[in-house]
Amino acid sequence: MTLPMKTYADFLINDANCKIALQELITTESVLGWISKYSYLHNRVTIQPKGLPTIARANLGGNHFINITRFHEEYSRLLEIANSITMN
Repeated sequence: MTLPMKTYADFLINDANCKIALQELITTESVLGWISKYSYLHNRVTIQPKGLPTIARANLGGNHFINITRFHEEYSRLLEIANSITMN
């Protein structure tokens, strides 16, 4: 079970974790391993409406957390590519 982000501190911590994940992606040898490793973080920083694409939870009280947005975009893009490869 993923705990929801509620406080400003939650968003700051997750924004920092997203930055670390993106930096690690640059040097990773296994994109699939990276996707697996950071699936928990992706679930934590997204809203997943039933039947719709995920949405980044990157705003709180008028504050935008750019690393969450970037991580969500990159993770979603790579996951889509990985899924399309494994489907074929």
